Amino acid sequence: MASPRVDQAFTFPTLTAADLASGSACQPPSRREGVCPLKIRIVSARGLAAQDGSAVSSPVCHCQVPGKTSSSLLTGAASCAVLPVWEFEAELRDYAFGDPLQFEVRDSRHADVGDDGPGFLGRITLPASAFDCGGFDGEVHLESPTSPSTVSAASAPLYRKASFSGGGFGMGAYLKVSVAGADGTFLPSAVPSESFNVAFDGPPLGLDLDTLDEKFARILKVLDDRKVSAHNESAPPSLKVWQNDYICAANDSFGMDIVTTIKGGGTLVLTVRHEAVETVVLNPGGRSLGMDLTYESEKAVTNDILVRKLTRGGCAAMSGKILQGDRIIEIPGCAEGSTAEQLLDSLQKCKDAGRMEMKLVRPRQPVSGGPVDVSQLLRQSKSDDGLIAQPEQPLYKAALVEVFVRCQPFGGADKTASCHRFDSIPLANGLIRNGISCQFINYSHREHTQFIEVSRNFQALVVRCALGQIKADGGDPAKFEAALRTLRQSGVLVWPSPDLVETMGAKDVLVKVASLSIGLEDTLAYHTQAELSAGMRRTVAFQPRVLKANRGTGGECVWIVKLKGSNYGQALGDRTLGLDEVLLVAEACDGREEEQSVTEFLQACHKALTEKGGGGIVDQRFCPRASEGELRYCMVEDELVSIVQRKPKEGGMSAVCGTGSTFTIHDPQEPLFWRVTAKFLTHDLEQILQAVAVSREQLPLLWSADFINSSPAGTALMDERWVLAEFNCACAGLPQCLAARRRPEAPQACFWDIPPADRSEARRLGEYVGSKVLRSLMTLST
Repeated sequence: MASPRVDQAFTFPTLTAADLASGSACQPPSRREGVCPLKIRIVSARGLAAQDGSAVSSPVCHCQVPGKTSSSLLTGAASCAVLPVWEFEAELRDYAFGDPLQFEVRDSRHADVGDDGPGFLGRITLPASAFDCGGFDGEVHLESPTSPSTVSAASAPLYRKASFSGGGFGMGAYLKVSVAGADGTFLPSAVPSESFNVAFDGPPLGLDLDTLDEKFARILKVLDDRKVSAHNESAPPSLKVWQNDYICAANDSFGMDIVTTIKGGGTLVLTVRHEAVETVVLNPGGRSLGMDLTYESEKAVTNDILVRKLTRGGCAAMSGKILQGDRIIEIPGCAEGSTAEQLLDSLQKCKDAGRMEMKLVRPRQPVSGGPVDVSQLLRQSKSDDGLIAQPEQPLYKAALVEVFVRCQPFGGADKTASCHRFDSIPLANGLIRNGISCQFINYSHREHTQFIEVSRNFQALVVRCALGQIKADGGDPAKFEAALRTLRQSGVLVWPSPDLVETMGAKDVLVKVASLSIGLEDTLAYHTQAELSAGMRRTVAFQPRVLKANRGTGGECVWIVKLKGSNYGQALGDRTLGLDEVLLVAEACDGREEEQSVTEFLQACHKALTEKGGGGIVDQRFCPRASEGELRYCMVEDELVSIVQRKPKEGGMSAVCGTGSTFTIHDPQEPLFWRVTAKFLTHDLEQILQAVAVSREQLPLLWSADFINSSPAGTALMDERWVLAEFNCACAGLPQCLAARRRPEAPQACFWDIPPADRSEARRLGEYVGSKVLRSLMTLST
C-alpha cells in the first residue's frame, strides 16, 4: 500500500485585505452572554493504562460542564486500547459563558462518570479562560488515578505540542482536544502530524523493512492480510501506515535495534513518520558535490540512492537543502523504474552539465529538533522548512524565541506561512553553521513557568519577539522581561538584554539625545497625567506634534496630533489648548485620522502613562517630510550592514511593516546617503552611546536606528538635517528576508520566496550574527 508522494502542505485561515484594514481580524469577539452551543472536537489519547498497569479495552471520552448533566457529550468506544483515536466532533448544548469543561476518559466497560474506581483512566478540567475567545487546540495532561490534579484558571493545563511524537508507556496520559473559538471555527492544529504512534499486540506485522541508513526503518512494502494492513482498513488517513513511511522507534528502541524489537514479540508501539518529498536544484559550478552515496543492490523493491554523508564545504552541504539520510528517487530525464546505477549515471551527467535537479525523500522532519526537550511548550509554527540539520555534537545549545499572536492575522505581520518570524530561519542557520544548535521555542503567557523551565536547559537565547506582540497576545511584557532577567542571572546568555532594551529601545532615549545634532531640542517627556495635560496642551497649541508611548512597537501608541483648525500660536507658550478643543489624531500603525477632543485624547494616553515596565510619553516635533520616508540603519553590534529606505504608502504617514509601505535595501556604501552614513558612524554613534551610558561592547546583537528628514521642503541636499526617530533594539530584523512575510497578496509566502541574492545576503548576515554569539559564549566559558 503506497501513499501518493506529495510535498508537505498545510492549510491556514484565509484573511482578506479588508480584514487587515478594518482591524476586525485582530480583535476576536467575546462569546455572547447567556446560553449557547459550543463546538467540541475530541481527537485522541495516548499513554492510557488501567490501575493495575495492564492495557485497557475500548476507551471512551466523556465531556461535560461540571454539575450540569444536560450539557454533556460521549464518544463511541475506540478500537485501539493504548492509543485510542475518536475523531469525534459535536456541539455541547446548554453551554453558558464562563463554564469550565471537564474531559474524562474511561474504559467503556465501566462507564460511570465521576467514579475513580475501576475503569477510570484520566480526567482534566479546562477553565473557560483557556478557550473562551480564541478557542483551544492541543494536548492536555490527564490526571492519573494515582495523582489527581485539577487545572484552575490560575494554573493552566500542560499545553503540549499537538502531535503524537514521543510519549508512550511511562510518560503519563494525554488527551488531544479542540474547542471552537467565539466565531464557531476551530484553530488550525499547532503542528502538522509529522509523526504518530500506532500500537500492535505483537508480530507478524507484515512489513518489509530497510535499515540502510542505520537510523530509521523504512517501510518498503506493506503485506496483505497482516496486522498493519488490517489496521489500515479502519484507521483514519493520517494514521495509516504506508509504503515509504519511516519507523523512527519501536517501544524504546531506535536505529538498527528497531527490527530486532519488532521481531522480539510482545506489545509494540511504533513511532511512524510519513515521507516528505522535495525537489532540489543545485548549480555546482565545477565544485565538488560533497555527497557520499550508496544503495542496496540486493533490494529489488526500491532503487533509491541514500545520501550516507555530506562533506563540509561541499555544494550539497552549503545549499542547506540536502540532509544526511535523504534518498534520491528521481532524476529528470531518467526513465521511471530506472536502477540505482542508472540514477547515478544521470546524476553525473547533470553535474557535468552544470545544473543538477533531483527529487528527494526523507522522513517528515520533527519541528525544532535538537538536543533539548522542548515538548512542554506549545508549538505554533507549522514546519521548519529551510532549517539545516543541527550539529551532531554542538559546541553550545541555543534557542530562538518567537511569539505567535493568536488574535492577529497570520499570527502577526512578521510571520511566514510556516508561522515563523520572517528572518528566523537564516538566523538559526547562522548559529548552526557556527557549531551551535538552535531550536525554536514559542513564548506564551499561558506557559510562563514552563518557558522558564525549558529555557534553563539552553546556554543562550536569541529573542525574536517584540514586547508589543506579547502584550497583544494577552501577556505582560514586564513579566516576560523579568523572566529573561532571571535566566540571565542563572547563567543563560540572552540577546537582547532586557536592561539594554529598556535603556536604548524606550522612546525617552530621544530626550537623552535632544541636545545632539541628530536630536530635536524641543523633545519632552511626561510621566504623570498632570505633566501630560500641561505639556501637550502648550506644545500642540504651537505646532503639530508626535506623541509616543515610551514602550511600544509597530507604530502602536504613536500619535500624530494636529489642531483641526489653523489657530496655532506664534511661539511656544503663547496659549494653552482648552479641554474641549478638537484635535486631528492619527495613529502611526494604521494612519487613520479621526477627530478627538483634548479630553478624549488625554484619556487615550492614560494607559500608556501607567504602563508597567517603563511607562511615560515622549512629545516630539512633527516633521512633515516624514511622509517622504525614513532611513533605517541596520546594525550588527557596531557594524552597519545595510540601509533600508522605508516609504509609506500613498497618503500614509508612517512606514510601519504591514501597512503597504515600500522598502528599498541599500548597501552600507550607498552614495545617496553617504553624508548621513559618515556622520552617524564617525560622530553621532559615539555621542549617542555616551548619552545613554552604553559602551560599544554592550551594544545589542541586532539593532537599528531610524532617521527622518527634519529640513523644510526645498532645502539643499548638502544642508539637509536627518534626526533620530527611534532605536529598535528589541526585535530588529534582517530586511533581506521581508519577502517571506505572509500577507493578503502572498498568503503562502515562506523562506523560499526570498530572492536568491537576498537569501544569500541573509545567510551571510546570519552567519555573522552566529559568529558573534559563538564569540560571546566562548568568552563566558573561559
